[in-house]
Amino acid sequence: MDGTADTTTGVRGAAATAAGPSPTASPARGSADVKTRLFLVDLIAVVFGALWSIVLVQATIAPAIDVDQAARSFLFSLPAWPVALAHQRLYRARVITRGADEAWRITKASATGTAALVLVATFTETALPRSWFVVALLTIVAAVGVERAVARTLFRRARRQGRLLRRVVIVGANAEGRMVRAMLDDDPAHGYEVAGFLEDLIPTHVGESGTDAIRPPARSVTAVQQAGAAGVIIAATAMDLGTSNRLIRACTEEGIRVEL
Repeated sequence: MDGTADTTTGVRGAAATAAGPSPTASPARGSADVKTRLFLVDLIAVVFGALWSIVLVQATIAPAIDVDQAARSFLFSLPAWPVALAHQRLYRARVITRGADEAWRITKASATGTAALVLVATFTETALPRSWFVVALLTIVAAVGVERAVARTLFRRARRQGRLLRRVVIVGANAEGRMVRAMLDDDPAHGYEVAGFLEDLIPTHVGESGTDAIRPPARSVTAVQQAGAAGVIIAATAMDLGTSNRLIRACTEEGIRVEL
């Protein structure tokens, strides 16, 4: 009986072992380090944009602008800027690779930061030309936008070289799932390294299909962790809603990122 039980786990059990690193491996190599650097470069771009706006306004629209007061007001508003950028999810990998979405989020974050700047000037009763706030918004959007365009290019180059990739498992070996895998395998610039299909990573018993094997959430989560994956991508057409919801809940509880 024991020999039979060992045999009935099938080839999928071996595939799970060979699929990737152990759970202790880092799925997104250097991810935290890169985000910290990006955060600091964003702040530098914001400061540069603000200083640029002061110079522009002084040279054109309002030569009488008090540079010291403008710089002081911006300095007091500076803590609001990283909060605004983070609130717009500008440190998520998916946003970094989507130029139009990233530009819109930068604009909204800059509008929030500029609003904080206006509030600081109002509460401190600092007399500053209104034109400067408008110019500051535009120059900061431009500065951060250019900086992020350069960062996006560098990220794509690094990912095509096999670096900064998030290791994921695809749930659903149907047509949709295979299409997603082909897309991610063909272009590493998306930022994902596919460990395999979840159905192929879970050991199965006699008469049990891969689709049946993924229904118990605990088995699925264990397989994802053993593959060294940081997230799962679910092909919505591969399973019923109930199974999908249970899997999403179990993965979320274990800190595994879920994408649909």
